[in-house]
Amino acid sequence: SLSWVLSSNGSSLLPMKLVDLEGKTRPVSGLGTKFVAQSPITVTPTTATVTNDDSGHAVVYERGRDDIWRKTDLAAAAGSPAITGKVSSWIDRRDGLLYAAGRSDAGVLLFTRAVDATWTFRNLTTEIAGATKIASNVTAFTSISGQVTLAGLNASGELVVYQDSAATNSTGERIWTFTNLTTAHITSAGQTMPHLVGDVISYVTSWDGLNIAALDDSGHIQAVWTSPTLAGTWILSDLTVATGSSPIQGGLTAYLTPWGGINLSGLDNAGRVRVTWWTPGLDNWRDDDLTTSSGGSTLVGSSVTSYVNPWGGLNIAGIDDSGHVHIYWWAPGLDHWNESKMTDDSTAEHLRPRSHLNAVTAPDGRSTITGLNAAGQTVALTFELSANTWTNTNLSETASEY
Repeated sequence: SLSWVLSSNGSSLLPMKLVDLEGKTRPVSGLGTKFVAQSPITVTPTTATVTNDDSGHAVVYERGRDDIWRKTDLAAAAGSPAITGKVSSWIDRRDGLLYAAGRSDAGVLLFTRAVDATWTFRNLTTEIAGATKIASNVTAFTSISGQVTLAGLNASGELVVYQDSAATNSTGERIWTFTNLTTAHITSAGQTMPHLVGDVISYVTSWDGLNIAALDDSGHIQAVWTSPTLAGTWILSDLTVATGSSPIQGGLTAYLTPWGGINLSGLDNAGRVRVTWWTPGLDNWRDDDLTTSSGGSTLVGSSVTSYVNPWGGLNIAGIDDSGHVHIYWWAPGLDHWNESKMTDDSTAEHLRPRSHLNAVTAPDGRSTITGLNAAGQTVALTFELSANTWTNTNLSETASEY
């Protein structure tokens, strides 16, 4: 056996003695290093998403660097008020921590996952004087500089934002601000804020343009946006009128290309997948009917999501009237869009997401589409790069609690 002593620096190990198999003590020299393996649970996950289970609880699902899925009830873990509706999550590139935000009857809640995998929360509405609650879903986006913005509609249908800052409070937490964009920027500029319906979405362009979008009750895509050249002024634009595109009845989703293109997709009244898009070099926006051009299936409802692969592949996922998942996809080098059916009648029912689709692409390039099956369980469809194939996993059944 070899005996060591830990040096005063807390990591170097100095050999003291070596006892051989005959029980004799032998001289020994050398140097060792103390190494403590980091548990996968204390490392920021590679993939994280939040879904609402069949009882309405917001559950965080995390895929660790050991490729194991884990889960926790967000409100229970943080000791927060009950969360209502969708929750947005993101990894803050400034500190590498996982965050989430959602609404509650008490106000807008900001959740933080610490390095020891514990969750805490802040009620931003009660922290900020004059702030109003968000009544719609909460969408989150991060500027190129790293500033995080939370946006949504209040009970009066006004578009409001919560934004963090570089300043910190006495406990070292970032100080957040509140702005009612409708009153401070839209109506004050002589514009009329349209009646927005459905989910509010957001996206950030490569030139640090901040964009918040939603459908109005006529199916028009309404965008409220700002850019560095506007010095903090937000502008309202009706993209459907400006581009001459067709109205959208639901499922609005946005995805950006590596070459600076902006794409806003949704379903028209016939369930066709339509995309209003622009890319650098074009004078005007364009409107494409992907269902007709690809000969693909029509989709239903508002459960549409999108994602971009590291190699520039563009993907839009939705559900048909039989509850099957379809992906419309395009990759550089192709001259047309394609469609793939991801689930069918042979897919086990507990592995078939039928609603609430949400897509996330991990830093390693793996794309995961989560959704709820008929029983309200969370199911993940993941494209595994190493195997070049898709897998179906019932996370509600297989993910371990932490």
